[in-house]
Amino acid sequence: MTGSVRESDGLRETPISCQCYIHSLKDKEKDCHVLGEATIIKCIGGNLYLAVYNSVHCTAIFNPFVGRYYVDDVYGIVTVEL
Repeated sequence: MTGSVRESDGLRETPISCQCYIHSLKDKEKDCHVLGEATIIKCIGGNLYLAVYNSVHCTAIFNPFVGRYYVDDVYGIVTVEL
């Protein structure tokens, strides 16, 4: 994945916008995930990332088998202190 926060030599702290699978967009009738644009802000531990979707800060994970981030804007909402 070009421009990814995740790189072979470690992690980068550069935010990126990319097509991600978004939890709240899941098609429940067909039981399939739907892509939407989100911003991956930074790695917050292991394979856990801070993301922003629709102005909501939430968690995301990277799935190396499909080369996409999965953004959890339903159960993974994060309160960010500014």
